[in-house]
Amino acid sequence: MCLQVANDLGLFDLIVSKSRSAHEMASVTGADEKLIVRIMRMMVAVGFVEQSGDGVYSATPMTRVMTLPSVKAGVERNFTRLRLSRSGTNVR
Repeated sequence: MCLQVANDLGLFDLIVSKSRSAHEMASVTGADEKLIVRIMRMMVAVGFVEQSGDGVYSATPMTRVMTLPSVKAGVERNFTRLRLSRSGTNVR
């Protein structure tokens, strides 16, 4: 779920070119700073981003992959299918 939220908020796009703080990302996205910190904590744990300072996040090679349009679309598609299947909707 964190991956979907990070994708939806565009967090990977925000840090791919320069490191940003959770505060900066919250200001840009309109999301709560605490939510950004929690999402990014998980993204650091799985190697999608790295923490380069206190509340500052920077890109890894995986961050760059996550900014590709095909990957973004794949994340959205998979999570949409998951939501639909949980709601009882027939998905193929």
